[in-house]
Amino acid sequence: MKKEISIIGVPMDLGQTRRGVDMGPSAIRYAGLSERLENIGYTVRDEGDIKVEIQERAQSDSDTNLKNLQDVAEGNEKLSQKVDEVIQANRFPLVLGEITALLSGH
Repeated sequence: MKKEISIIGVPMDLGQTRRGVDMGPSAIRYAGLSERLENIGYTVRDEGDIKVEIQERAQSDSDTNLKNLQDVAEGNEKLSQKVDEVIQANRFPLVLGEITALLSGH
């Protein structure tokens, strides 16, 4: 039985002070991630990217110093639903992107 992986991109840099992290999923795909996984015996399905709303200006919470808290939380909620869907299909969810900003505040 082949091992099955679903790739899920999260092109989000809303929790960061520097722009550009959102390009990570695309860059990793472009570098041949699917082909490399297939070469070592995995069946790969690319599930695409979680849709993330892009903010023109960062919104900071003055009490916590978290950036774009609501948008980051919504992105993580969408991701959790997609990960659950993939797991229910008996596939391994391989998540590409910055999702820790909600917890780290960086």
